[in-house]
Amino acid sequence: MRGTCLYEHLIIWATGTILLLWVFEFWRKWMRFEWLLVPLCLFFGGCFMNQEHSLFWGEFVVAPDGIYTYAHYYEHPATKRRVIFVGMNHGGDKEYFESAAKILEDAEVVLYEDLPRDQNEDESEARRSAEEDLHKLSSENIDEAFYPAIRTYFRKVREYLRLVSEGSMFDYSKSGWESGDAEFFVRLKSDETLHRFLGEQQKNLIHIAPERKREVVKYVKRALKGIESGRFTKKDLGDGFVFFWSDENLVSIILDALGKPRDEIVLGRFDKIVRERNPRVVGIKFGAAHITYQRKLLEQRGYVLQRSVKLKNLSF
Repeated sequence: MRGTCLYEHLIIWATGTILLLWVFEFWRKWMRFEWLLVPLCLFFGGCFMNQEHSLFWGEFVVAPDGIYTYAHYYEHPATKRRVIFVGMNHGGDKEYFESAAKILEDAEVVLYEDLPRDQNEDESEARRSAEEDLHKLSSENIDEAFYPAIRTYFRKVREYLRLVSEGSMFDYSKSGWESGDAEFFVRLKSDETLHRFLGEQQKNLIHIAPERKREVVKYVKRALKGIESGRFTKKDLGDGFVFFWSDENLVSIILDALGKPRDEIVLGRFDKIVRERNPRVVGIKFGAAHITYQRKLLEQRGYVLQRSVKLKNLSF
């Protein structure tokens, strides 16, 4: 009886061993590493698709469901004067601009980025400028094609997606609404020192790697083909923002040349208004790329951040 029991155990052990070896051999031959790529790609790809991209030092966010900017509420601890920054994207959904307008309702003075109407280029000038940029985009000289490529991209995308324009959604003739940077553009026409400064700053574009410039031009050409074929989407625009403006070197060069000089003029204008009119609430409505430096300038004047509110600029 004992021998029979031992014999049965040996049979069970041998059968189990053979089964395990068969499973191992099946795995070795058929379940190759490539099979693991499917769940791995699904996992990491899902994580990537759900990732938020923070641009312009956190003032502009591209999320899976859309694009966001911020309104920031400041107060001076001594005077109790309040300042509301509204960081803008210049095209977006109608509801976005309505929300921004609502936030600025309490402001006695609003300093805005848009140029006065008599300083805007007319339709023929805009068309000529667009044609020149398109021509330069085809240039073999990558330095000549680079910056016009960026301008062409955003101009064409705005037209194709028919985004609501910031300029069409605000009444700039309202009492208390003033251009914050008009002085910059007046000086630009006659101030040789400013011309030299901007020229020196724009020369820094040369320091951007040629490989990056070629990448940008190729990206724009692909996007234009997508527009021509009717396949370009709002999500593609979000990806475009990430592609261009996650390059902090490029952002810094452009803002140092065209951003910071204007921002300093805006806060100088703010100081003059405070001295002369003593408003209790001031609104500053500028492109989101300007807001980080403008906030720094305001904080140097003793103002303290109270809260920040996320505004949905564009739904995907």
